[in-house]
Formats: sequence, structure tokens, C-alpha cells
Amino acid sequence: MSSDITKIALRYINRANRKFQPSWKNTYPWLECNTQNNRMFCVLCHASSKKNVFAMSDFTNIKLYAIKEHIKAKDHIDSY
Repeated sequence: MSSDITKIALRYINRANRKFQPSWKNTYPWLECNTQNNRMFCVLCHASSKKNVFAMSDFTNIKLYAIKEHIKAKDHIDSY
């Protein structure tokens, strides 16, 4: 029982601590972040008026995994 509580607590802590890492800009120069509200977006998709979540400046899934998935998306590839 306590291990289940620990897993839930760790999941909550991990979510609460997600934030944009400035070093990501070195690898993904098209990535921007609004540090005031901790939201990131893709400059290329935004400028191309794409309809994906990375094109809007309110994407809150601040995880490297989400960025890596985005670079495979057709909208992003077409934005170049």
C-alpha cells in the first residue's frame, strides 16, 4: 500500500517540477518558451499557422519526450 502512495507522490512531484530547460534551445533552436507561465511552442509551426499544440503558445507538456515526438510530426516537417 505505501509503495502505491509513494509512486503517486513521485508522479505528482515530477509533474510539478517540469520546466523548460534552456539547453534544449541548443538542440532545438525553433523551440521557444514563455518562462512567466512555463509554456513552450514551436516558432516554425506558429509562423506557418499550423493547427497543432506546438503551434500555440500555451503548450504545457514540458517534457523532452514531447519535443522529440513533435519533430516527427508532419506539420513540423512541412513548416521548414
